[in-house]
Amino acid sequence: MHPIFERLKERKIVQWALAYVAGAVALYSALDAFAEPWGVGDFQLRIAQVGLLVGFFFAVTLAWYHGERGEQRVTGVELLILAGIMGLGAIGVRLVSGGPVQDSPSVVHVERQRLPRLAPNHAPLADFEFGPQGTGFTYALRPSGGPKWYRRWDALVGEPLVESLGGNNLVSPDGRYFAETWRGRELRLIDLEGQTVVRREMEIWGAATWGGDGYIYFPGPDSTIHRIAESLSGEITRLGIDRRSGDGMQRHLRKLPNFEKAIFAVDGDPPRIEGIDLETGERVVLHEGGLQPHVTSTGHLVFASTDGRILAASLDPRRLEIGPVVTVVGEAVSADMGAGSTGQVGWSLSSDGTLGYWEAQPMAAQTLAWVSTTGEVSEVDPAWGFNASTRPEWDLSPSGSLVAFRTWNGQSADIWVRNLASGVERLVTVGDLEGSDPQWLSDEELAYLDTDRVMMVETSDLSEPRQVFESEQRLTGLSVHESGWWVLSVGGSSSMSRGLNIIAVNMLDRERPMVELADPRFSEHNGVLSPNGQWIAYASTSSGEPQISVRPFPNVEDGEVPVSSGHGQNPQWSEDGARLYYISGTVNEERLLVGARVNAGGDFSVLGLDTLVALPERLTMATATTSPFLPTDDPERFLFTSFRDGEPNVVLVKNWFEELKRLVPN
Repeated sequence: MHPIFERLKERKIVQWALAYVAGAVALYSALDAFAEPWGVGDFQLRIAQVGLLVGFFFAVTLAWYHGERGEQRVTGVELLILAGIMGLGAIGVRLVSGGPVQDSPSVVHVERQRLPRLAPNHAPLADFEFGPQGTGFTYALRPSGGPKWYRRWDALVGEPLVESLGGNNLVSPDGRYFAETWRGRELRLIDLEGQTVVRREMEIWGAATWGGDGYIYFPGPDSTIHRIAESLSGEITRLGIDRRSGDGMQRHLRKLPNFEKAIFAVDGDPPRIEGIDLETGERVVLHEGGLQPHVTSTGHLVFASTDGRILAASLDPRRLEIGPVVTVVGEAVSADMGAGSTGQVGWSLSSDGTLGYWEAQPMAAQTLAWVSTTGEVSEVDPAWGFNASTRPEWDLSPSGSLVAFRTWNGQSADIWVRNLASGVERLVTVGDLEGSDPQWLSDEELAYLDTDRVMMVETSDLSEPRQVFESEQRLTGLSVHESGWWVLSVGGSSSMSRGLNIIAVNMLDRERPMVELADPRFSEHNGVLSPNGQWIAYASTSSGEPQISVRPFPNVEDGEVPVSSGHGQNPQWSEDGARLYYISGTVNEERLLVGARVNAGGDFSVLGLDTLVALPERLTMATATTSPFLPTDDPERFLFTSFRDGEPNVVLVKNWFEELKRLVPN
């Protein structure tokens, strides 16, 4: 027998190899069998394959050096061989994973921004696509027919794409290329840097999508999905997704990473979103009435509804199943539905988590406006608005540079902070927190209500809110004072004439007793302390309708001084305490801003009432829990909540995946 075979026999190489192969096959079979319940994807299975292959050479090397009895000494050659095997294994893992393992990202904040006019006559339609942060996005103009426009994130206006013909468009996931379909007979690829064009004549019957796997997917002449290499070279292939009876066009295919499966949309009445196993051809309907699906790296399916909402659900890619569908953007998004079966909604989602959409109903949004005593109304930022339902809840920071405001998406309420100079907005209510009635303590500290709790957060670290007070009843209003006294409205709702009460808590000295204004027969609300902290103004329904009164503070039982001569809501003190402003007039009456001249020194007295301005209808009504206005340093200028006029705008939400994970937990 040849010496090499003798040595193999002595070291039991064959026995070691067979034993390892048997164990590896058993281990991999078990892993594959339990992959579905354990949530193991194709990517993880490929990693296991590489690991088991590397392990085989480890086993053979160890057997060669240690398979013979008494040979347990480790040599330098053995160590070099093992190190080489480990290096090759690392290269294999990197190849199947597509790159090095990334460090865990640091905490990021959701930022929202409404863009000013993109260009003259811009169109709030569905033709809207963009790439990751730092690149840009394309959009159409009204009327259509001209080239598409392209705008970088940091540019003030867009520029026309010279080579564009105005067809259906899409931006590549890396933001470098713009692909355009033209009149069903051509696909064009434009380099957004040099605007170099690659053309491919082909039958293409609808908008294409980048698959993220080296291919562009599009509906072909038979209305089923085809694909071509991203370079537009090579063969055009049909995926083999058959049309079923009553189906319209197949479109918007999204390949699932690490799986031979995909998500796509089917035109119909109603349209629907389906999943398909590309190996077996098995299909499953995921949602009726869905359009334009996107699959995110967070494990979600995000799509539009026919009524202009953006919806999301957790996605199980192995089973092709989704969890409960949740509305993640409840404010109306511009939609062009056509006959109701082939329309699209004006939104897009980049691969790195930036959400963008056209507002559909700008008049439904609220904004802030300066109101003068001459009746002039001018918006703080015509390009900005927020949907806060019927309750105007916001506060201006002491420096006047930041505004905190509440939004409502149809399911939950959130607090945002907007930088008035830059227009950047950051989400305050992280995790499962909801928010209402934000109040600034300083430019660095913000307080807000979360149902029955008062929360505080530092604007430098929005990820660490802390609870500072908890009530046994629902909290519906908050006003903070520099003395440490915080005035809260407790119980009831803004529509109730009774059940709302006022409490005051000293946050700097929690040993001091709580102050209460609570008469179960009536409603006391809108409590706010005078600048010197000696008086509390509030609205009470003790006379049958809300009227403004003042009491000494904290000894509220020592008397009451009526201020308004009739209906009054939402008292606010001037900075020097010499005036007490409030809103007069019911829903069916003219609403007036009234200024009461007062003496708030030793003994409180009302010196006179002045009607300052009749409030236009566009300004929101007074409520029992929150104030729609604030005085300023200028006694003839006030900041009000107002319904917003003007054209729709593009809304960008950066780092939106953080909000998606909060709204739709996996």
